[in-house]
Amino acid sequence: MFIYPDLSLPEMILALETDATIFPAGMTLRLYTNDLTPTRTTVVADLTELTNVEVPGYILTTPAWNGTPLRKQDGSWEDWTDQNAFMAIGGPPPAPIVVFGWFVTNAAKTVLAASGRLAAPFVFVQDGDGFSLKARLNVDQVAGDEEVVVTDMVVE
Repeated sequence: MFIYPDLSLPEMILALETDATIFPAGMTLRLYTNDLTPTRTTVVADLTELTNVEVPGYILTTPAWNGTPLRKQDGSWEDWTDQNAFMAIGGPPPAPIVVFGWFVTNAAKTVLAASGRLAAPFVFVQDGDGFSLKARLNVDQVAGDEEVVVTDMVVE
């Protein structure tokens, strides 16, 4: 049986956050507009990125991990990125635009690091419409030698 000491779990989070394979340097968070549920075989070319013509003010963001894992009451450890806001600014979209999900790439948009579908599509209709996303990384030693690592994107 392999059991990690409690203090090793936040070290795992920090190691994952700096892993260049999982999170490429200069990763960028983007939104996609095609009705697609990403799978393990999804590639960048499968996703249609939202543009700032469709939603004035749309820009991709560069998430940054807080870098200080927190111990939760259930004994797991987690860390969050900063909030990444996406908002219609400077006028309404020319037509309602539906966003189905998000994706993370390297700065050159050649490597897909992660992607996901929103729980419910978001529709940009007027100036000021928007939402924010935060990435979460959680590590827990559930029982004995079983560790669970969870990454997800949370709408706020």
